Amino acid sequence: MLILAVCELDMKPEEFWELSWYDWGLYVLKYNSMAEKERLKQEANLIPWRSMMAMFANAHRDSKANPKPFVPTDFFRLSFDEVKEVKPLTEKEMKVKFGSKFKKDGN
Repeated sequence: MLILAVCELDMKPEEFWELSWYDWGLYVLKYNSMAEKERLKQEANLIPWRSMMAMFANAHRDSKANPKPFVPTDFFRLSFDEVKEVKPLTEKEMKVKFGSKFKKDGN
């Protein structure tokens, strides 16, 4: 806690030791809020980069071999991107998709 107070919140050790638990809790909430804002700002800086990467990859993509175009989320997933729920495959779907890779005796 002292390291957080001195290094991140620019407090002197004497100031830290004079704080009540309530006041320290407020400083921690402030630090968490600042850290979250900084993380979102850093992610926002990645948005143009991932868009340029998708455009570059699509410009050099072989559309016959890979007909699906790249999208920015293929390169960087950010915390505010929508996450598609992945449904697990049933046994029947796995056999259709990976049939030749299964052993015949079931092991």
